[in-house]
Amino acid sequence: MRFILVVCILFHISCGHLFSDDSTMSDKINLKSGSWVFSFEIGEEIIPFILSFSINNGDSLFIVRNADEIIEVIEFRISGDSLFLTMPIFGTQLKAAVVSDTLIKGNWYNSTKSNDYALPFVGVWGSEMRFNHQNFSPPSDFSGTWEVVFSPDSAKPCKAMGVFEQSGDKIKGTFLTETGDYRFLDGIVNGREMILSTFDGAHAYLFKSQMDDEGKISGSFWSGKHWKESWIGYKNDDFVLSHPDSISYVINSEEIMSLSFLDISNKKKRIGELRNDHSVLIIQIMGTWCPNCADESKDFSKLYAQYQSKGLDIIAVAYERSDVFQEALVNINRFKMNIGVPYPFLYGGKASKAKTSKDFSMLNGVFSFPTAIFIDRAGKIRKIHTGYYGPGSGIYHEKFKEQTQRFTEKLLNEPLSN
Repeated sequence: MRFILVVCILFHISCGHLFSDDSTMSDKINLKSGSWVFSFEIGEEIIPFILSFSINNGDSLFIVRNADEIIEVIEFRISGDSLFLTMPIFGTQLKAAVVSDTLIKGNWYNSTKSNDYALPFVGVWGSEMRFNHQNFSPPSDFSGTWEVVFSPDSAKPCKAMGVFEQSGDKIKGTFLTETGDYRFLDGIVNGREMILSTFDGAHAYLFKSQMDDEGKISGSFWSGKHWKESWIGYKNDDFVLSHPDSISYVINSEEIMSLSFLDISNKKKRIGELRNDHSVLIIQIMGTWCPNCADESKDFSKLYAQYQSKGLDIIAVAYERSDVFQEALVNINRFKMNIGVPYPFLYGGKASKAKTSKDFSMLNGVFSFPTAIFIDRAGKIRKIHTGYYGPGSGIYHEKFKEQTQRFTEKLLNEPLSN
């Protein structure tokens, strides 16, 4: 008996899959259409997310939902009573056994973390709520801006800003740090307790917190199966983080064009070779394993399409989980294909802030993936933007896009003599 995997290319063709014989997927593995709650098991806690399954005109569709985020899972295959879902962009896999038409069990495999990284999960059909109501007292108000500190009692506490929108007992939002954000978080308020989670194919996050009588919130943050840390927060609508343009700065701007890395054909290329004469250049330091980098790449792809004809170049330097070129190339090609990135990629080597800082020694350091370096027509570094605030951050994402477009136009409109 044959089973056929059809891989649809995101943004290029509609989602349609073929199965063995003439049966539909629901006939083949007896899987009910509708909303499913998937729960990753992490000790005494779970990290839930919503996945919906439907069949439309013979086409099967899986969608992961996190608040306003919709992720179409368009690459999958069936083998007997087993289901294999490959998450777009990052290539991680959910592998499950279909126990019944309303229950599946399996593991999430993430080779970008390690070759043996596996997180067990259970999928249950029939609910659109990732968390259960457990408290009948009125929900506390967690909406607004919060001044947050992760690991407050450690030697290296991390400042963050929590931004939340609440409607009754439903809540969504994210945490912003000086180097990025935690993307789309979705959850519930049970009395004085706030619980949020997300799963995007690269990370699985859980946040739990309690509000005390003075309005302070204290909680814990789980990431995957290994990481847990405490955090506290205070309501502060005036709180701001350090500006992302102030973290990295230039030591020697002239060295930037002589940097060389491997291109996707495994040939050494200098940055200066890939840049068109007197173009404005954005160097994107990133990794294909990084959700914030994926969000930035989507925005940069639109920016490139709009301004390439006016003299804009963008070059991505990818630092990957693997230091084996061919393995890294597979991830780079998947990333480019799924997002539809039109600008060239170079391979920087194994992901490490220390290595990246050494490669870009003309800066005081590289402190985040992604980091964007803006270079004017004269070849001078004019701005370095550390991190990225994605669409889960709402107005902060819109502000970043607007500021980036204005600054790009400013550089493009400057005469070469400047």
